[in-house]
Amino acid sequence: MISQYNGNFAVQYSDAAVLRQFPYPNQGLYFVQAPVNQSVLVMISSRSALQSVVVDSAQDLRVVASVVSDATSGWNYTRGPAMLTVRFVSSGDDTFRVLAYVPPSVPPPAFPLATLVEALVAFVAIDVAIAGYVIFTRKGRKS
Repeated sequence: MISQYNGNFAVQYSDAAVLRQFPYPNQGLYFVQAPVNQSVLVMISSRSALQSVVVDSAQDLRVVASVVSDATSGWNYTRGPAMLTVRFVSSGDDTFRVLAYVPPSVPPPAFPLATLVEALVAFVAIDVAIAGYVIFTRKGRKS
């Protein structure tokens, strides 16, 4: 069974029941039911880079080279097919959250107020110097 939402994730499973899925911005929340102590393997298609996978809001799964190996829990993201594979040991009723990587926002460039003040002071100084020169040269011509 494949279920897709929000165009970001699709869940594929075989031995565990995915009861619910909720789309949130930059993350997916999955409710999984499986026999206690059963190893659960879930594959999720994702078009965006991932940051972390958390099971039952407490266990932050580590990134592993392969979830099919000897690891009892972990996650692996393969860019080629854009596939996230998650493996964990079930406690019966589990929730796991997949958090997408969100690059830090870059603030818009601020207007350089200090540079503007410095330029304004320089222009005023130049204007005063020119005005002073003009005033002093005219006095010399009139006399």
